Amino acid sequence: MLFTGVTGNIGIKTGSTATKLEHMANWNIDNTTEIIEVVSFGNKYKEKIPSIQDWSASCDGKVDFGSTAGQTQLSSAKENGTLVHCTFYLDDNTFYEGDGYIESLNISTAADGAADISISIAGSGPLTQVLPT
Repeated sequence: MLFTGVTGNIGIKTGSTATKLEHMANWNIDNTTEIIEVVSFGNKYKEKIPSIQDWSASCDGKVDFGSTAGQTQLSSAKENGTLVHCTFYLDDNTFYEGDGYIESLNISTAADGAADISISIAGSGPLTQVLPT
């Protein structure tokens, strides 16, 4: 099944407050595994094995600090160092979710356009993929 941006969105939860992050144009997840090298005497080749995993995410869109847009909660979470639960939807039944900290929140604007926001999230713990059953 192919997915499109029409069904995609981002859900966030800080404390007991859950909302969809509004006015986002895209999101990106980097889900990585550290690969370590094992070198032994007498071996001609390095052996490599998977080690610890990590994830990070980012999203971009238009600035909206309205009470229901979710961006105000992320700004507060960044300032207070609050853990945020993030859900990155491909559709209602297919998504990735995990907890993370807001690493950066960047705003830029130009005289001839709407203000843009870019948010980076540093994962803390596992990133879980949820697929339809």
